Amino acid sequence: MKRYKSYLSFPLFIIIWWIIAEIKHSFLLPTPIDVFSKMIEQCLDPTFYHIVFTSFARCMSGLLLALFLGTSLAMIAGLSSIFETLLTPFMSIIKSIPNISYILIILVWFSNEMSSIIIILFILIPIFYTNILESFRQMNSDLKDTLKIYHVPLLKRLYQIYIPASMPYFLSALSTSLGLAFKVGIMSEILGGVHTGIGKQLKFGQINLDMIAIFAWTGWIVLILAFLEFILRYWRKKIDI
Repeated sequence: MKRYKSYLSFPLFIIIWWIIAEIKHSFLLPTPIDVFSKMIEQCLDPTFYHIVFTSFARCMSGLLLALFLGTSLAMIAGLSSIFETLLTPFMSIIKSIPNISYILIILVWFSNEMSSIIIILFILIPIFYTNILESFRQMNSDLKDTLKIYHVPLLKRLYQIYIPASMPYFLSALSTSLGLAFKVGIMSEILGGVHTGIGKQLKFGQINLDMIAIFAWTGWIVLILAFLEFILRYWRKKIDI
């Protein structure tokens, strides 16, 4: 029953949007038909796929780098209390810096094309690090002592105990990071003035006061994220988490 209710929320949202757009009758709020027509027009344009792929590649590169570094650092910290103590102040500083500060500082330091990846990396590393480290903290202390007493090899511990125990925390971090990677990545594209990307198209829409184009590109971002979330949920069901 819950699933059917969630399916009804989208058409309900479209109907409400349509009613408000018709009442207002303003270029500031285009109708769903105008936006969907624009989206069809965009996907028929050969340059559309290059634009979407470029932004997707930037966002996913930053996400994957953050995933690798954050997870690796968390596992080392989980196995070494000294390393965790040394790393804690740095992670606290990284987490406390506002996202907009990262965007502005890194845009000054690096090229416009690379800045999106680096911004996403710095913003997402603490999410993966905190979640994975929490899985080590939640692990049974008796189990940890047993592993030490019987000198279980590190690789065996990682593949048979630590990684399976960390998987729910990892997927939770990945779910949170997916949306954030695209929001931050597109925002940095807009502010950085990249040569190509969804952010540049949104900027063009703002300059030309083309609200239909802005809504249409936003719609594509929502669809991409919905597709990625669907894959993630499917994966979670497959591995029973």
